[in-house]
Amino acid sequence: MFPKAHHSRLIDVCRTRWIARIDVLDVFIEVLPAIIKCFELMINNNEKSWNYDSVRDANSYFFATRSFQFLVTLEVVSRCLEVTRPITKQFQSPNFDVFASREKVNLLYLALQRLRSEIEHSHGAWYSEGVVLAASVDVYEHKPRKIGKQLNRNNCPSDSINEYYKKVITISFLDHLSSQIQLRFSNRNIAVYNGFFAMPTNVLNVAEWRSNFLLFLNEYEDELSEPRYTMTELNMWEDYWRSFKNSLPTTLTKLLSLINRITFPNIFTLIQILATIPVTTCTCERSISVIRRLKTYLRNTMSQNRFNSLALMHVYQDISFDANEVIDCFARKNPRRMKLVDILNSDPI
Repeated sequence: MFPKAHHSRLIDVCRTRWIARIDVLDVFIEVLPAIIKCFELMINNNEKSWNYDSVRDANSYFFATRSFQFLVTLEVVSRCLEVTRPITKQFQSPNFDVFASREKVNLLYLALQRLRSEIEHSHGAWYSEGVVLAASVDVYEHKPRKIGKQLNRNNCPSDSINEYYKKVITISFLDHLSSQIQLRFSNRNIAVYNGFFAMPTNVLNVAEWRSNFLLFLNEYEDELSEPRYTMTELNMWEDYWRSFKNSLPTTLTKLLSLINRITFPNIFTLIQILATIPVTTCTCERSISVIRRLKTYLRNTMSQNRFNSLALMHVYQDISFDANEVIDCFARKNPRRMKLVDILNSDPI
């Protein structure tokens, strides 16, 4: 029916992956005529293929999707979220460089500010696309409804339909998006990223690594065992890595295994804290998605200890292990419950 469309079905909106929420708007706009046509077929129900509830829901969705206000809002929100798509996609990558995220957040905020300062041009282009989208489904530009009795808020004063939607939708959504970016990446949250200045590559290549790392240190100063010697440790920390002969560690896990707890007690504590801070929720969300695979309705009586063990095995399945060593460990742990039999000699061992 729509041969120019690149998609034949909608994207399932994942509650934990925001990149899917952004992409689904583009797909929804592309196949909007097909969606409305589908609602029409369900409402007519000529072949009696749909029950009463499905027809009722289709009727509601049909009128909602053919609302001019909905279509303009759909276009504006989609265009605004396009700015956040690159950093959202990078943040959900397991190999994303957290240290470089500060610059990307700043670029995102500057991009939103630029759209806000050029609101006349930005909204004009988006509104025109919304009008074209509405016309493609036989919905045409019309004045918004005004309320006679004001209870919650006043009618937005405007000289044209374009200006009305600019004030009510575009400006409001951009301001809300900018405020949420500032809240999510506040100075205190950004201070956590300063902990990565203690990584050996930054210690050797960034001149101001010490002052930046102190910003992270100040947030967790109460957790240090010997805070009086922090400056001495930082000086020794730089000297240690300048004389280090092997390859430098690039991850916090490798770095923790190389730190001498006696020589660098405070830095070891700080690196431990940094390694346990979830910079993004992607890893947590991926582990949550494992639950449905392990604890199904048929396995609902699984104990918590076994469930945690299976979940960790699934999450860290890239870690290799020796199966024979696991069997030997289990045999030594429960010698009375498990007797291994030598098949050749048929004697218990």
